[in-house]
Amino acid sequence: MNDSISSLTPFSVLPPAARPAGPASVAALRAMLTNSVPSAHTRRAYAKAFDDLLALSVRTGQPISWQLFQQFRSEMVDAGLGGSTINVRLSGVRKLVNEARENGLVDPSSAGRIISVPNVPAQGVRLGQWLTVEQAKELLADLSPITSYTVTTARRTSQFL
Repeated sequence: MNDSISSLTPFSVLPPAARPAGPASVAALRAMLTNSVPSAHTRRAYAKAFDDLLALSVRTGQPISWQLFQQFRSEMVDAGLGGSTINVRLSGVRKLVNEARENGLVDPSSAGRIISVPNVPAQGVRLGQWLTVEQAKELLADLSPITSYTVTTARRTSQFL
């Protein structure tokens, strides 16, 4: 984690009215977010979103708010990130705000306003590099008859043995 982020005072990125009194810290917020999801991949993606949002908050001097969340979204769009990448990061921040709301750290009206920032429309589907028709024919010609039939019909080999 970035030194400027770890040196933040407890919840200094939250609006003043939402800052709790007590031993809470940015690390506690991050743990609250990552502990709320079961998948390791989701935890990693949400932690990245959290760290990026905190870095933006530190850089701009703004607390987490609707305006900061809009700026966060806009900067990701301007950086050329894909719609699905942006939407996963936005989901991570929404999850954080909901967790903070459920734990009494943010009032429901502020949380509702923050999470109202819309997703970015996905532009197409990235599926990788497909074979051309000629490449597919060449590949199938090199396969055994059972394997070729299995590949073209999407059947399991065990159905023939």
